[in-house]
Order: sequence, then C-alpha cells, then structure tokens
Amino acid sequence: FLSLFLIFQKLNFIMNLLIIIYMFIQLIRAAFKKKSDAKIILLGYVVLFATASIIYSVPNNMVSKNNPIGSIGILLLYSITIARRYSDAYRKCEDIVKKRTCELEEKNNELIDLVNYDLLTKSYSRRYIFDQLKIMFENYKKTNDIYTLISVDIDFFKKINDTYGHSVGDTVLSELCGMIMSMLGENELLGRIGGEEFIIILPSRDLEYATNMSENMRRRIEETYFDLNNKIKLTCSFGVVEINKDMKKFDDVLIESDRLLYIAKAGGRNKIRS
Repeated sequence: FLSLFLIFQKLNFIMNLLIIIYMFIQLIRAAFKKKSDAKIILLGYVVLFATASIIYSVPNNMVSKNNPIGSIGILLLYSITIARRYSDAYRKCEDIVKKRTCELEEKNNELIDLVNYDLLTKSYSRRYIFDQLKIMFENYKKTNDIYTLISVDIDFFKKINDTYGHSVGDTVLSELCGMIMSMLGENELLGRIGGEEFIIILPSRDLEYATNMSENMRRRIEETYFDLNNKIKLTCSFGVVEINKDMKKFDDVLIESDRLLYIAKAGGRNKIRS
C-alpha cells in the first residue's frame, strides 16, 4: 500500500507539473498574440507561483512539504477564477473607456464644426477664414507664391429680409453659398465674415484668374432665382485683390479688398473692381 501511495504521489507530482507547464506555454503564446486576458492571467500565475515558492521555503510547513508542486498547482488553478474576474472587470472598463472616448470624439467634432464652419451657409466661419488668410499671408512673405482674395457683398440684402422675412433671407444665403462653393476649385475657400459679406481665398491664382472667376459668379448670380416661390433675384458686388509686397500685414489685404468692394457698390453695384 505504501509503495502504491508513493507511486501515486509521483504520478500526481508529474501530472501537476505537466499541467503547470502546459498552462504557462498556452498563456505565453496567447500573450505574444497581444491578448490582454492572457497577459493578466499570466501575470497572476507568476505572482502566485512566487508566493507558493515562498510558502514552500518556510520551515515545518508540512502541507507544502508533502506535495510542493501539488500546492503550487492548486494555487495556480484557483488563480484562474481570480484572474478571470479581474480580466472581466478590466474588459468592462475598456469598453466604458472606448464608449466615452467615442462620445468625446463626437462632441469634439461638433465643437470643431461650430468653430470652423458657419452653420447656416456651410461655408467657413469668420475665425477660420481669417486664420487661413493669416497663413496665406505668412506663406507669401516666405515663398512669394501668388495669392488673391475676393470680397463679396450681396446688394440690398436688407430689403430681402424686410420684404420676405429672415427665414427666406437665410434660404437665399444658403443657396448663394452653395452656388459659389460649387464654382470653387480644390484649396479655394469661401468664408462668411458678416451677415451678407463673404471672402474667397484663392491660393496660387493671379488677379486675372480671380477677376474672371468673379465675373462668372456675378453673371450666374444675376441670372438665378434663389427662391422658387417668391421669384427672388439678387446681385452681388466684388472686390478683387492680389497680395503684393506693399502689404505689410494680412489686415492690409482685407482693407484693400474692402476698398475695392465699396468702389464697386458706389459705382452702381453688381460690379467688380480689382
């Protein structure tokens, strides 16, 4: 009987050792595949293995002395439950963090839209278009690349609001901006800087190109009905300027384009001055 008990104890020792080795191999393989659960459980096993080894080293500890590998095996198997619970909690926290991150990204995108875009016309906001104009001016000073700016103002827009109401006026603004943006090329920007005032930035375009574009816009706007129910027609005035070396700061570009715009309006409106 004693011989059988010793044989059984040896077999138990070997089985426990094989189980431990197998578990470690599988966990290491999973950990290399970047599975967070496996990493957590493996870490728990390493800690518990170290703990069991310390227990075994304590003198007169008969339980661990009689079956050290069995004791370690039991501790490691028991740690699966603990590690799994921790892993589940960790995964739930990850899911919560991912959800909150997505929500924050959505809110951040909404804030970016509020800052960078005019919500009514879908053109760029005053702040964004001025920032782009500053960048354009700094690039000009460094590279001498060609840049032009077009100031656009709707003629007698107040009359439209007073006659048909602000909701119709909003529709006119939205449709006008949609038309202008459809005529712009890549990297050409439209921004709303006031109620019915807009500016267009044209990188790498000279004064002749900008003037011709303005004329095409002027004609198309003049020929378009912007509200089918009321048959509203309107016109716009344009001031076109190309950045030059006499301009010391980006405000000078705006001042010059505004000056030309007011000359166009004073000359009878529905005109272009460059």
